[in-house]
Amino acid sequence: MDAPRHFYPTGFDLKDLPLERTIADGVMIDVRSEAEANIDYQLTVEKLLAWEENHGRLPPRAAVVVNNGWTSRWPDPLSFFGTKNGNNYTSFHFPIVSIEAAEWLLQNRDLKILALDVPSPDGATDDTFPVHQLLLSRNIIIVENVMVPNTLPARGFRFHAAPIRIEGGTGVQTRVYAILNDASSCANEIPPTFLLLLFLAAAAVFNYKRLAV
Repeated sequence: MDAPRHFYPTGFDLKDLPLERTIADGVMIDVRSEAEANIDYQLTVEKLLAWEENHGRLPPRAAVVVNNGWTSRWPDPLSFFGTKNGNNYTSFHFPIVSIEAAEWLLQNRDLKILALDVPSPDGATDDTFPVHQLLLSRNIIIVENVMVPNTLPARGFRFHAAPIRIEGGTGVQTRVYAILNDASSCANEIPPTFLLLLFLAAAAVFNYKRLAV
């Protein structure tokens, strides 16, 4: 999880981040086919509008979970990061969120949390991190490297991301899970009402001082 202080010194750190900001009504945007066809795919406004055509308007204060199909690529670094050079972040290739889509979610809908199954919503070659800058400046948390089961429904679940409270911390591994409103939507595939979305990869902990108690 990236807390607002990940980019903004005056934003919430992990100790002060209100628990309420880590829980929201969730939706899952399925872009697996687009990402399979283009490793550098960017989530678009058009895709979000098409999702609403099929599933209804995004709920207020929503957690938007983007399923790129990257869960199945872990832990193969070449498949997951799109490069053999794991030490050079700028060589990474994976699907991202376009700045236009992020702006649309802020200006036209009520985004609370962005979660996705790739290392970042921003492209590795853009060192300005525009989506991070846009969302974190508004105290919207970002949860990266989430294992998103393909059985997760398009809507009808509560998204939870429970971080460790670390004073001064801005990024941390997080236990992410969803509680389904209708257990029958995933019947016989996962335990009823409780769907666990475990982190795939370690998130760095920045500016670590001490555990908050």
